[in-house]
Amino acid sequence: MAPAGAFRVAIATAESADTHSETDAPATAEATSVGDASSVPATDPNTGLTTREHVEKQLAHMARAHTEAQPVTVALLEIAQADVGGEGVDDRLVRGVAGTVRELLTEVHTAGRYSDQQFLLLLPQDDLQHATQRAEQVRQHIAATQY
Repeated sequence: MAPAGAFRVAIATAESADTHSETDAPATAEATSVGDASSVPATDPNTGLTTREHVEKQLAHMARAHTEAQPVTVALLEIAQADVGGEGVDDRLVRGVAGTVRELLTEVHTAGRYSDQQFLLLLPQDDLQHATQRAEQVRQHIAATQY
């Protein structure tokens, strides 16, 4: 079993420019234009989560629909484990973290694989305080789990 390693969580909300980070690293969130993603699979085959292209598309849609009454909060979860032998993070660890994220989010939330070691959590209807609590719950659960 792979050790859980360290995890970083950064949170940004469309309510304001405020960000909160669990580490000293700056929290940033940016959506890029994806164009036509119809030829790209919607689900990452290794994790079962939404692919980066599709999560970015959902984020862009949510940002356009953002209102004061409907906050849009985004959390970036990163597996901060040192490469072992230059091979990167173990696939079992990535799949385990993805499964934990799926279990802890509600049906209105979206989790997507953002990069090899990063997951983007879209938390509509969660203001910054609730999103921070939810992300911390996810982080603590992952840190306490052996994968």
